[in-house]
Amino acid sequence: MTSEPKRLLLIDENVRDAGGHYLELATLLMEGAKRLGYQPTLATNRCFAATDAPAQSNSVLANSVSADGLTNDDLANDDLGPDQFLPCFRSRRMNQWSLGVDGHSQVRRDLDGRPTGRPAIRRLIQSMRDALSRRSRQPKVMVSEWSEDFLHVIHQFKPERGDRILVNTTDDFVMLGLANALQHCRSEHPLQIDVIFHFALYAA
Repeated sequence: MTSEPKRLLLIDENVRDAGGHYLELATLLMEGAKRLGYQPTLATNRCFAATDAPAQSNSVLANSVSADGLTNDDLANDDLGPDQFLPCFRSRRMNQWSLGVDGHSQVRRDLDGRPTGRPAIRRLIQSMRDALSRRSRQPKVMVSEWSEDFLHVIHQFKPERGDRILVNTTDDFVMLGLANALQHCRSEHPLQIDVIFHFALYAA
């Protein structure tokens, strides 16, 4: 009796169209996962058209396979199909509220995205900036949506023992969303989650 193949759920809410370096990086990670014996699935932004993805992704794979000196048969085995993509995340560019060099936040935040810490005047100024942002870009909304969508994709994916979850292009603000979601996550098996920090992190 053969066991079910291990699966990898790759998450990147920045993948929103069939092009650009976000999809390229995600595709190469999926290729690597397949070569390690995992069956990969990519959870993307809701704007992403899964039916358009394979052509772009397999073009990336073709270049990679050519560079590795593999054969066309190897490439055929690596082709990605629409069923390996889950468009589900509403928020993207979470790094705009990061404390890193890419973000605009001036203070630390709690798990709901609210400004915390001192000095109080900086916290007040940041709270005003948050409130003046359009609703879809307000930090509390983005953290809440990211957390809800993460829980939704986990429910769809139904991780089993041995499956892995990889959150790509992560920063400190995405980590708030992840920590928030894990507070409410109920899973039959312990989740094995890894993250790749793509953006600069704040160093106190």
